[in-house]
Amino acid sequence: SAHTLSTAMHKLSAAASAGEVLGKEVRAVNIDMNLAPIMDVDTNPANPVIGERAFSRNPAVVSKMGAAWIHAMQDQGVAACAKHFPGHGDTSKDSHLELPSVPHSLSRLQSVELPPFQAAVDARVAAVMVAHVTAPALDEHGNIEKPGSMPASMSAGAVGYLRNHMGYKGVILTDDMEMGALKDFGIAEAVTAGLQAGIDMFLVCHTEKLQKDALNAMVQAVKDGRVSVDRLQESVDRIDALMEKYVPELDIGASLPNTANSSMTNKKTNKLQIVGSAENRDIIKNILTAGFRE
Repeated sequence: SAHTLSTAMHKLSAAASAGEVLGKEVRAVNIDMNLAPIMDVDTNPANPVIGERAFSRNPAVVSKMGAAWIHAMQDQGVAACAKHFPGHGDTSKDSHLELPSVPHSLSRLQSVELPPFQAAVDARVAAVMVAHVTAPALDEHGNIEKPGSMPASMSAGAVGYLRNHMGYKGVILTDDMEMGALKDFGIAEAVTAGLQAGIDMFLVCHTEKLQKDALNAMVQAVKDGRVSVDRLQESVDRIDALMEKYVPELDIGASLPNTANSSMTNKKTNKLQIVGSAENRDIIKNILTAGFRE
């Protein structure tokens, strides 16, 4: 777990090595993006969902370890995704089931929850995932009529703060739109509000009907004039930039069955040998035994 990495004698080496190994292995099986690392600060012992997934209860430790992980993974050609903005660490509810709140003042957010995400932005993270949690202090930056009435994934205040105050120019995506936190919002409402707020990608992870509903909602929002074509193009441009950097051109020959190109087949086999290799296992073993030197 991320927390286990933080117990290593040399935390940054541990985070970087783990990020490098994971990056190599997922790249070997043609995965272009990994929805990690978690940049939440685990400040609430009663949190039912973050816990061991977070690096630390210390914002500075989370910032440094997360940035090291991001650099290492992206150096392997895999897009990283910092989550769950603006911070899911100090919540007592599980957003898979219900809508949590991060009710803190802006000054508190700026000192605890937000620094790790700023570190991720500074590390040029490819994507940031916005959580289904309310953050009234950020809503106020988007002239939300009732701050705290909607999750950050639908909030122009929260997304705008990430863009305008933290300087993030990359892809912003949501957590799964089927999670219980959004049960009081229909998927059409949630997707439309997210588009208006500046979200680029929506995760709809389980149900085909809801995936189609989300797409139809986008189309209808443009037809109705609630979302402009220019607004959609902004997202397309950001996604295209991510794909250009992290998604290699498909090697059609390598994907065809019974290909006669043996060198291509051998290349593919060699890549797969990276996964779970003895070398990678030794690196992880060394992490767990704190066998690193700065």
